[in-house]
Amino acid sequence: MANSGTKQTDCALNASRSLPIFGSTLLTFLLATMLMALGCDEAAKDPFALRSDDGSSDPFGGLGKEIEFEGYRFRPPGNLTRKKIADADPNVKAVEWAEPGAGSKLRTSIALCCAPIKIDLRNTAPPWDYNSQTLLGQLNLNLYHMKKVGSRRLQINGMEAYRTEFTATSPESKPIAGLVVFLATEQSILSVVALSVGENASAGLTKLDESIMTLQTPGYQASPDLLWDVPYGAPNGAPLTEELVKMVKTYGLDKIVCVAIHDGLGDDLAPALGEAAGPGAVSTGTHRYSSYYVHVAPVDDVEEYADKLDLGAITEVDVKKRFLTLEPGRENLPPKKEMAAAEPEAKPRRSQAPTNPKDLDFFKQNLAALQNGRRLDKEDSLRRLVNADTSKLNDPEMRNAIAKAIRDVAFDNSAMSNTRRLAIRGLVHWGGKFAGPVLVDLLRKEPAFIEDEIYKQLAILKEPSAIDLLVERLVESGGIQGKEVAQCLVAYGPAAEDSVLANTRAEDPMTTRLILQVLAEIGTKKSLPALQSLRNVIFANMIKDDLQRAVQMIEQREKGQ
Repeated sequence: MANSGTKQTDCALNASRSLPIFGSTLLTFLLATMLMALGCDEAAKDPFALRSDDGSSDPFGGLGKEIEFEGYRFRPPGNLTRKKIADADPNVKAVEWAEPGAGSKLRTSIALCCAPIKIDLRNTAPPWDYNSQTLLGQLNLNLYHMKKVGSRRLQINGMEAYRTEFTATSPESKPIAGLVVFLATEQSILSVVALSVGENASAGLTKLDESIMTLQTPGYQASPDLLWDVPYGAPNGAPLTEELVKMVKTYGLDKIVCVAIHDGLGDDLAPALGEAAGPGAVSTGTHRYSSYYVHVAPVDDVEEYADKLDLGAITEVDVKKRFLTLEPGRENLPPKKEMAAAEPEAKPRRSQAPTNPKDLDFFKQNLAALQNGRRLDKEDSLRRLVNADTSKLNDPEMRNAIAKAIRDVAFDNSAMSNTRRLAIRGLVHWGGKFAGPVLVDLLRKEPAFIEDEIYKQLAILKEPSAIDLLVERLVESGGIQGKEVAQCLVAYGPAAEDSVLANTRAEDPMTTRLILQVLAEIGTKKSLPALQSLRNVIFANMIKDDLQRAVQMIEQREKGQ
């Protein structure tokens, strides 16, 4: 019986392999709980199981009588047997309706799993504690993660929902059609998994879908301040400002552009960014981490709007996201309005370090500002030095001093993450291959929020001493945050093969899939025996596509194709 249960669990997990990786621990937990439950061995008939009103011979029995589950009203398929699922967490409740008499086989079923919003929505407590906004912010965060999972958005009786369909094959080689739906209210999040097994799996799933569409919460009304869709750059999971909510409702997402400013000048530039969009345009800004995001509306053409801006360097334009990045300097600030004569003259906000690399004191004064200046002065000087032509400085002592000052910023845990990312790029810019061991040392310290930049720079340098550490990070990621590490290892080419190959027997399918994707790009014939052995692991069905691709690509390279 244990082996049979393992096969069912493997099949249920295999059915989910087409779903994107989850961004929320709660969503991951809910789906895993239900997929495991759908393969349970026992299917004893419940004397209280609901039947259809008309006694139809339809295997699903039409829709049964309405029942209540954790505040939701629902009409399950009439001829499926109700069974409670053991609680994996005291706060999470689950129930299943399944085809009776299937024994240990995977069977047609529909399962509901409900968790209150208050648990496990964030790894850390929300940074706000005023009650009405707490619920709204937590729901916004859940919706953000649900959008990543669901391929289609809809509303079910007034509740926001996201759904994804998938297909699979059971251990008995029967076709499976499946459906995953997530719903959310301010009080709870409900996950639904429906499986239809057999030759008419698709038609059966349609019947199960009819049942899902009966879900409702009587009297529920969504918060009027809750936005199902928010513009790029808006804080996920945090209450939106009144100005931004009004902007979205007035103009719509296709008329809003987001401008990211990374050097502390956002407050000064926000009005000018609005004026650049034309008469009557509005702008509103919010601080996020070390950046300032300004949303401007109405803007029809993002590229045309970017061309109008004369406030600094435009370093990124993403038309699809309606997003651009602006890197201004002090010299790009709009002129301040004249102050009343009685008021004293305002002191300059920034140091007077040269901005022109041709200036004789450019390197000297910007180094001084980086070492001893105020935070904003340091950020300005760091940016200038990172973008400077290093060949113009022939003083070896000053070159070393600049590299050391940039290194200090990269290792400074109190510095903003974007500032540290810039410093990491500066290490490579000024240190070249000598920056490799420094980046390895920094990565060993497990710095928060900047690992992605370290991986990008190591991919450029291909520092040999980093390979084992990178593979270690890949395995530790559990497949969830390992994509950047995998891309870095691919950049190393065959030099990383031995270390990656030593970890092909990872304990989870997500990590194994990433390892296979890396070996598909860099592996040689010596990887083939280890790859072939993966056909016998317990989660072989979940990795079979990646395994097949890896073997094929290696064999093609060996043949010289």
